[in-house]
Amino acid sequence: GRTSISCNLLPTWWRPTTYVVTKYHESAAEVLASDAQTRVFVSRHQHGNHAKARLVDMPGAIIFDHPDNPAASFDPAIHWPSSDDELVASWSTIGSALHLAAYMGARTILVAGADGGRRGGHLYAAPYRDMVAGNDAENDWLMPQLLAQSRAIAAELACRYGCQVLAVDPQLGPGA
Repeated sequence: GRTSISCNLLPTWWRPTTYVVTKYHESAAEVLASDAQTRVFVSRHQHGNHAKARLVDMPGAIIFDHPDNPAASFDPAIHWPSSDDELVASWSTIGSALHLAAYMGARTILVAGADGGRRGGHLYAAPYRDMVAGNDAENDWLMPQLLAQSRAIAAELACRYGCQVLAVDPQLGPGA
């Protein structure tokens, strides 16, 4: 009976999902093709990077504008959207999903999984790890940066929207 917001391809095997947020245009198209019940939010620029493909239209999707994905140098004081019509874009899609939840009025956001570290020896949960490019060893360097960005976004949401981010995820942690 709660609203759920997932990231990327999760709705292709986790249902029901109320909304999905993605920075990957191909993921948005796949979710739209597989599940007409889930509302799809997709970033205007592929991967949240303004130098990459710009999406003009995707029937059935809600296209959100965003500041450029700042990569490792993410700082909410500098890279936060200047308009209420934009969502934050960090290296991990969870940042945009958290922002959407807060924007929609969530007072408590419960995170059931997010990028940021190893669980059960793996960086990615099955079956997602079978769909992502690369392997765990290649992406180990990235996880601390994703975790730091997600924590910074959660703290910014608490200040701006008065909401609390709680996480089942041991990496992001309760009260992130």
